[in-house]
Amino acid sequence: MSRIRLDLGRRRVWTVLFLYTMFLLGFLWGADSVDAARPLSVVSVPDWDFSQDVAVSQQNSESLLILPSAKEEAEPAPAQNQPQAVIYCTHTSEEYSGQKRLNGTAGGVLAAAKSLANSLEEEGIGCILLEQVFDAPDWNNAYGNSLNALEQVKKEHPDIELFVDVHRDSPVEGLNTHYSDSSGDYARMMLIIGSNDNLPHPDWQANRDFAYALENRINADKPDLMRQARIYSGRYNQHMGRQAILVEIGSSENTQAEAENSAAYLGKNIAAVLREQKAE
Repeated sequence: MSRIRLDLGRRRVWTVLFLYTMFLLGFLWGADSVDAARPLSVVSVPDWDFSQDVAVSQQNSESLLILPSAKEEAEPAPAQNQPQAVIYCTHTSEEYSGQKRLNGTAGGVLAAAKSLANSLEEEGIGCILLEQVFDAPDWNNAYGNSLNALEQVKKEHPDIELFVDVHRDSPVEGLNTHYSDSSGDYARMMLIIGSNDNLPHPDWQANRDFAYALENRINADKPDLMRQARIYSGRYNQHMGRQAILVEIGSSENTQAEAENSAAYLGKNIAAVLREQKAE
């Protein structure tokens, strides 16, 4: 009888445990069912554009895969300080007041040419200054000698269009080549324009227009510093460029200092005309 009671007690214990377990399972299942039935609450989160993230990720990965070598990536550096003008003196031995002309020796006109080159350099225009004495030993071969030098420069720098041949004029009766204002003393200048009358010179009108623009600009600021430009039948090596001019800076009655002042002023105005033409 006692054994039967013990068995019944065990059965009750197991029954209670089983019911309790089922109760817990039912409670948990009910909770899940309730949560599943509730509407989802909306939580505010940052509005990420994952497509952009993917694109960036792909871009980064691709850049790593196709990264060019340093030689391929680097573009050739632009050439620095490339010359844009050639300054020279076909009649290199021409001198100014108080100087004596010596065959085979550069006269004061070369000093004026240096002043012009320095002025252009200050304006950002790189220059080649030819210092050879072209009018010796034979003055009659001067233009041929300077042309040989210009052709060599043109081969090395084919893009140069500005060529300035610096001269000084002979005394002209009744003509005053001195000029003074509040800024100093100058030598009056004149531009000579070569044409195609004697030799082929297809771009001579371009040189003429450049010379006229330069003359007008200077005279607008310093009236009569420029004598009236002249067109001659000779070519004067101006077929080398489309901005090629011959300038007479003063005469043998002017001082070298006056010539250098004019040359420096000429350089500033050449640079200004070039900027204006480039802006057109």
